[in-house]
Amino acid sequence: MEKVINHNFEGKIWNTTFSEQYCVLEIRDELTRQVSFSCINLLTGKMIWENTKPEKSWWLSLVGIFDEYLILHKYSSNQKPEPEAVLILNIQTGNIFERIDDWAFFNYKGSTLTVYQIQNSQPVYKVIDLESIVTTIQQAECSPNHNSIIEMPTVQTSPTHYPEDS
Repeated sequence: MEKVINHNFEGKIWNTTFSEQYCVLEIRDELTRQVSFSCINLLTGKMIWENTKPEKSWWLSLVGIFDEYLILHKYSSNQKPEPEAVLILNIQTGNIFERIDDWAFFNYKGSTLTVYQIQNSQPVYKVIDLESIVTTIQQAECSPNHNSIIEMPTVQTSPTHYPEDS
């Protein structure tokens, strides 16, 4: 028998992201210009936390769930929406575990988070072991035409965005 989850939220479900155990919803209230996040345990069908607002900013969005972490991007503005920070939340509590200003999400593998920024027209990567919060900076190796990154793994993660009329 499949579990049915029925819950009302204050706002529109804008994005969702899933892992084997969790579903996190990005909920936007366009009237108040507030964004919040809620987490459901898919194994029990129970809400773990809801209406969590890690920051008082409309410019937050889901990146994905990785192990016990929910990763969000904070964007600059609607005029030129570029990631300006990575927020890492504990999936069990919804509390901010770490905030990384001036960097954007690139990859997550094992317990290692890779973020990047552009410096002098070149990508620079920071590798963060979330288990020990040890960071190192690695300069990207680029091809001779500087258009592609060599030996940097990619991840296929994309939250689902539902049309307004759904």
